Amino acid sequence: LTSLRPRVIVDYRREALIYPFGNVRITFDKMLSTCYNTLDMFDENAFYSPIYQKEIILEVKFDNYLPDSIQAALQGLSAPRMSVSKYIICCDRMTEVKTHGF
Repeated sequence: LTSLRPRVIVDYRREALIYPFGNVRITFDKMLSTCYNTLDMFDENAFYSPIYQKEIILEVKFDNYLPDSIQAALQGLSAPRMSVSKYIICCDRMTEVKTHGF
């Protein structure tokens, strides 16, 4: 396992809420960015470039059931439902940068 190395650095700001019934965890991830010049997240010269500046990734996780009150609150959202990987988004962006030089 020591040969595993990171491919990209992913950075974002998270606001988390917990609802005890159903052990619901709701997170709002914003300001998604990735680092272009190093894989050392402690490097003082690391340059982070934004991927999403205004978009927010909403994640809802729960154990056995999602309470009706949470379901009702989520039904009012007009956002698309999809599986999202912040890591893959950042990897794809890095591929674009290396290919097209953005």
